[in-house]
Amino acid sequence: MADLETALFFQSQQDSDATNNVCCDTGSANPQWASPSHGIYISIEAAGVHRSLGVKVSRVLSTTMDSWKPLQLKMMKLGGNKRFAEFLQEQGVPDDMPIRQKYTTRAADWYQKNLLAIAEGSAPPEPLAHGIGHMPSSGAATRAGEFVLDEVFCSANLLSNSSTQCAKKQTRGRCLSSGSSNSSTTDSSS
Repeated sequence: MADLETALFFQSQQDSDATNNVCCDTGSANPQWASPSHGIYISIEAAGVHRSLGVKVSRVLSTTMDSWKPLQLKMMKLGGNKRFAEFLQEQGVPDDMPIRQKYTTRAADWYQKNLLAIAEGSAPPEPLAHGIGHMPSSGAATRAGEFVLDEVFCSANLLSNSSTQCAKKQTRGRCLSSGSSNSSTTDSSS
């Protein structure tokens, strides 16, 4: 469980910026998870996809249950949902890009490296060339099976909590992966 100082830190961060009170990826209210890699607050549904990306792309911690290192807290203080979203927008990364694709773009990779450099007080990475932020990073290896996993995370949430929906109205017009807006299903009972 997070200590009192950490709990007060997160309360302060979320009180001071309303954008930190919704998931950076899905728009769900009251996110209890975070990615210090990008300094953002995320929902449990988004956290499942982030975890599947691996810690080199996005480390995920609970804001209430995990222990946080000082560097991770500094990255959260320097980041925030608004700052990250504005940077991605400046770099031409579409708001409705699926999580897996968004966090493997050159813009997200650069942002992560820059945020870490600022937090550590080290030299920042070379500036990102104009017009390439939306492109996959050099280390991005997207496999079709990963998109299936994204669908499973989204579907599992639908089954476990009927009041939480992975629908366009709940996710500001986007879902966790590119195929989630597909409403066709196969009924095996017929």
